Amino acid sequence: MNMQSPSSAMDDTDEKIEVARIRIGRQNQQSAVLGAFREADRLLGSWVHGAGDQVDIDFEVTFNDGYVFKGRYEFWRKSRRRPSLSRHVYESFLALWQGGGSDMSRYAVSNA
Repeated sequence: MNMQSPSSAMDDTDEKIEVARIRIGRQNQQSAVLGAFREADRLLGSWVHGAGDQVDIDFEVTFNDGYVFKGRYEFWRKSRRRPSLSRHVYESFLALWQGGGSDMSRYAVSNA
């Protein structure tokens, strides 16, 4: 996963920083630009339904402060869990924080 720092300093408020846009795509197939994790999760559900056993999704999440989080979400169709980009990003942020990185809790991402 690749992260880029925001262009401006973080404000000391308790408000969560919202998503500005989410780009998702499958290698040379479908792609979309969306405004919320809820929309991305719904779209991923429809992509997985008609796909093979494994679905690889490339994503780029841009937050309102300019922070960009990029990566790949690999989802197995036979999984008992529904595809959830929001859960994947949340778990990635949690792993970064536990690994000694920055506290990513200031970003509006749920583990739903």
